Amino acid sequence: MRSTHRVTLIPGDGIGPEIVDATVRVLEASGAQLRFEECQAGFGGQSRFGHPVPDETVNSLHRNRIGIKGPLLVDRGGQPVVLNGGARYATANAALRGVCAAFANVRPVRSFAGIRGRYADLTIDLVIVREVSEGIYVGREIEIEPDHSAEATLVTTRAASERIARFAFELARRDSRKRVCAVHKANVLGRTDGLFLRSFYDVASEFPDIKAEDQMIDAAAALMVLNPARFDVIVAPNQYGDILSDLAAAIAGGLGVGPGGNFGNEISLFEACHGAAPDIAGRGIANPLALVLSGAMMLDKLGEEVAARRVRNGVEKFLRRGEGLTPDIGGNGTTRQAADRIVALTRDEE
Repeated sequence: MRSTHRVTLIPGDGIGPEIVDATVRVLEASGAQLRFEECQAGFGGQSRFGHPVPDETVNSLHRNRIGIKGPLLVDRGGQPVVLNGGARYATANAALRGVCAAFANVRPVRSFAGIRGRYADLTIDLVIVREVSEGIYVGREIEIEPDHSAEATLVTTRAASERIARFAFELARRDSRKRVCAVHKANVLGRTDGLFLRSFYDVASEFPDIKAEDQMIDAAAALMVLNPARFDVIVAPNQYGDILSDLAAAIAGGLGVGPGGNFGNEISLFEACHGAAPDIAGRGIANPLALVLSGAMMLDKLGEEVAARRVRNGVEKFLRRGEGLTPDIGGNGTTRQAADRIVALTRDEE
């Protein structure tokens, strides 16, 4: 008898509940035995529990060790999210990664038949590995002179830099990829990005079968636009990885097809690379594909490779046929129509 996997499910804000509902339907059609435990975070957590990351959600993630979430709205007021125990984070998203002790955010980027993006003649297939436990996004900011000057601290450690580099090389080896490129600005930030780069090459010596290279962030962004197919695996500090992964997804076909996952040693949390899109929330036209593909990544993590393959094949068939595509990828379909078709195509894979 197949085991049932308990999964923490966070609907999120904006379009989150719509695309989460669509994703759950597709995952249930994959054949994997899943039991979802719905919890709240973001504005939903704040309104229901008085906190953007309630204890109930924290406990669920610790108990289940795996979760999937919709996008969260970011509080523009700049107030930190303080968890029970005193840990402080810049946003609810960062706090959830902290709950999971996540250090790697993985965003696969690939082109699909039916959505060729800006490069109809190129096959794009790369993975961006972003360090998410430190960097400029740790949120250590101070106001020097109110409304006139402020300061943020960039944190880089050898331990975290080596850990993320090793994760990237191990991912490349596992997936039969040939190259890992470190992105940095060590020519200007010699102490912080320089430490990241030195740590990368120290770890690279452990993987002689994989080519190690590096690019400065500005050069990497230019190369991504000129020839995205030249990249295989990219490993980057927090901010650079955030920016490059959105750029790569946009080039390959849009943020609506960009999946992602956060990985710690024990807990993993999967999410789309796009935001909550409050401007289209409730209109029924949100693209669920990025979160559906994030769900396939979650199935891989659960050891449900067959179910994951069914989901990906269902998405590929949906895009090739072009029926029910949402407006952001050239169609006029609704979220529900897209989900209906992907569910049917995923079931056909059985």
